[in-house]
Amino acid sequence: MTANNPSLGTYRLPYIHGPRYERDDIGLYIAFKINETKSIQVHAQAFDFTNHALNAFIQYDSTNTSTAGYTQTKLGSRTIQLAMKIFF
Repeated sequence: MTANNPSLGTYRLPYIHGPRYERDDIGLYIAFKINETKSIQVHAQAFDFTNHALNAFIQYDSTNTSTAGYTQTKLGSRTIQLAMKIFF
């Protein structure tokens, strides 16, 4: 590494990174025993349960250089999954 060409691992300095990534997932699992051989399990999962939209880059428009490097689109949504298993 020379003084004229600094680098940090695979990144070349100055390091320019993309938008922040934030995603929160949560899950709940409950089991009910009916008798010695029968039981029920209930699963509930929420992906991105805070419903935090993520900034995303769109296709670069070479005719409009004022928006280059800025995120203008938000993507993402909450997803909920429910499941139940019956063992007999």
